[in-house]
Amino acid sequence: MLVPSLYYLLQFVVFCCLCVAGLISQFLIMPDVQFDLFFLLNVFITSFKFTLIAHFAIRFIFKKLNNRLGNKLRKKSAQAVLLVVLSMFAAIIYTVIDEPRFDTAVGGTSSGIKVNSGNGDYAINKNQQAILETSAMFVFFTLWSTCYLVVTGRRLEQQMQLKLQEQQLENLKAQINPHFLFNSMNTIRALIYEDKDKAAEVITQLSELFRYNLSSANKSTVTLDDELTICQRYLAIEKSRLGERLNIEFEISPNLSHVQLPSMALFTLLENAVKHGIAPLTKGGTIKLTTTREQEYWLLTVTNPFCALANVDGAKLGLDNLRQRLTLMFGQSACINTRKYDNEYQAVIKIPYGT
Repeated sequence: MLVPSLYYLLQFVVFCCLCVAGLISQFLIMPDVQFDLFFLLNVFITSFKFTLIAHFAIRFIFKKLNNRLGNKLRKKSAQAVLLVVLSMFAAIIYTVIDEPRFDTAVGGTSSGIKVNSGNGDYAINKNQQAILETSAMFVFFTLWSTCYLVVTGRRLEQQMQLKLQEQQLENLKAQINPHFLFNSMNTIRALIYEDKDKAAEVITQLSELFRYNLSSANKSTVTLDDELTICQRYLAIEKSRLGERLNIEFEISPNLSHVQLPSMALFTLLENAVKHGIAPLTKGGTIKLTTTREQEYWLLTVTNPFCALANVDGAKLGLDNLRQRLTLMFGQSACINTRKYDNEYQAVIKIPYGT
C-alpha cells in the first residue's frame, strides 16, 4: 500500500484539482452568473466532501477487506471489481449526504436547482439532479479508484521486488558459507598431519572467521577496514599451509579505509587468488592488493600469478556470485572485471564512492 504521507499528499492534489475543475466548469456553463466568496466556499466544501468520502468509503473499506480476505483479492481483476462496487457505494453516499451550503447566485429550490441570471431562470428536476449527480460521481470515484489501484499496484510491485532482491542476496551469501567451510576444512586436514600446533592455531583463526561471517550475515555491506582485518586472518591460515610459496603485497590508501563493499567480497577475490593462482604453482607467487580512487568511484584490485592448467570453474562460481550481489546492491553503477595478461590474473571491483 501507499506510504501514508504520499497518500495524503495525493489526496491534497486531488482536492486542489477538484476545486479548480469546479470553478472552471461553473464558469463555462454559466458565464453570466456572478461568483462571490460564498460560492468559492461551496466549491471547497464540495471538493472536501469528495476526498473525505473517497478516503472512508473506498480506501478504508478496501484496505480492511484486502487485509481480511488476503489471497482472494490478490488478483488485480478482483481488486478492480471491488473498487468499482465501492465507487458506486461512494457515489450514492455523496448524493444522499447534503453538505452545508451558503446562499449564492446559484441557489437550490425544493424541486431542484434554480439558477438566477440576466437571461432567465434555469431549473433541473430534483430526481433528475440526483440521477445525474450519482452518475457523475460514480465516474469520478471510479477514476479516483483506478488511479489509487495503479499507484498502489506499482508500490506493491516495488516492495515485492525489493523483498525478492533481499532474498536473492541472502541466498547468494548463504552459498559462500559451504564453499568457505569446505576449503577451510581441507586446509586444517592437511595441517593436522604436518604440525598439530599449527592446526590448533588455524582452528583459532577459523573461529574468528566464522564469528565475522555470522556477525556480517545481517549486513549487506561492511567497511574495507573490517574486510581487510578478517582477510588477513584467512591469509594467515593459508600462509601456514603454503609457507614461503605465498607472499602478499598491500597498497591500501588510508583515505579509503571507510568505504563500503559487500561482505566477504574481498575474501572471495583473495580465496580465488590463493586457490587458483598460488596453490597450483610449485614456486608459488605474490598476491597484490591495491585500492585507488577514480573520480566518483573507488577500485579494489587483486592481482596474482596465473596457471593456465589450473581448474577455474570454482573461481567463476565465486566471481559470478559476487557479480550478482554487486548488481543487486548497486545496480549498473558497480561491476567486477577480470583479465589475464603476462601470466597474471587480475580482478577489479568498481564501486561508487560514498555509498
